[in-house]
Amino acid sequence: MKQDDDGKLLFTHVINEELRNIKSYDLESNKTEVICHAIVGSEDFEIISNEALIMANNSKLYYFDPAVSSSCPEVLDLSEFGIRDISRLAYRRKRLVLVSNKQ
Repeated sequence: MKQDDDGKLLFTHVINEELRNIKSYDLESNKTEVICHAIVGSEDFEIISNEALIMANNSKLYYFDPAVSSSCPEVLDLSEFGIRDISRLAYRRKRLVLVSNKQ
């Protein structure tokens, strides 16, 4: 679970094996809203800015910005560096840290 700059809580809602949504929950209004579909096989995400998210699956990073698109396009494939199975992401001070199995 993450918290955006507006105080909303963001979380992954796993509906089934193939469908996962990233949702926001507004504590003041008690309302939940779907932000986007999460990448299949991944529940982890990081907030890059108040609107933009980054997600990972295997060796690939995906970026979601509702101001640009309603989809999550692949933006980087780290397999050429031997990085696979990205399991965690952290974003602080404009730096992205990831945990993976390097092979």
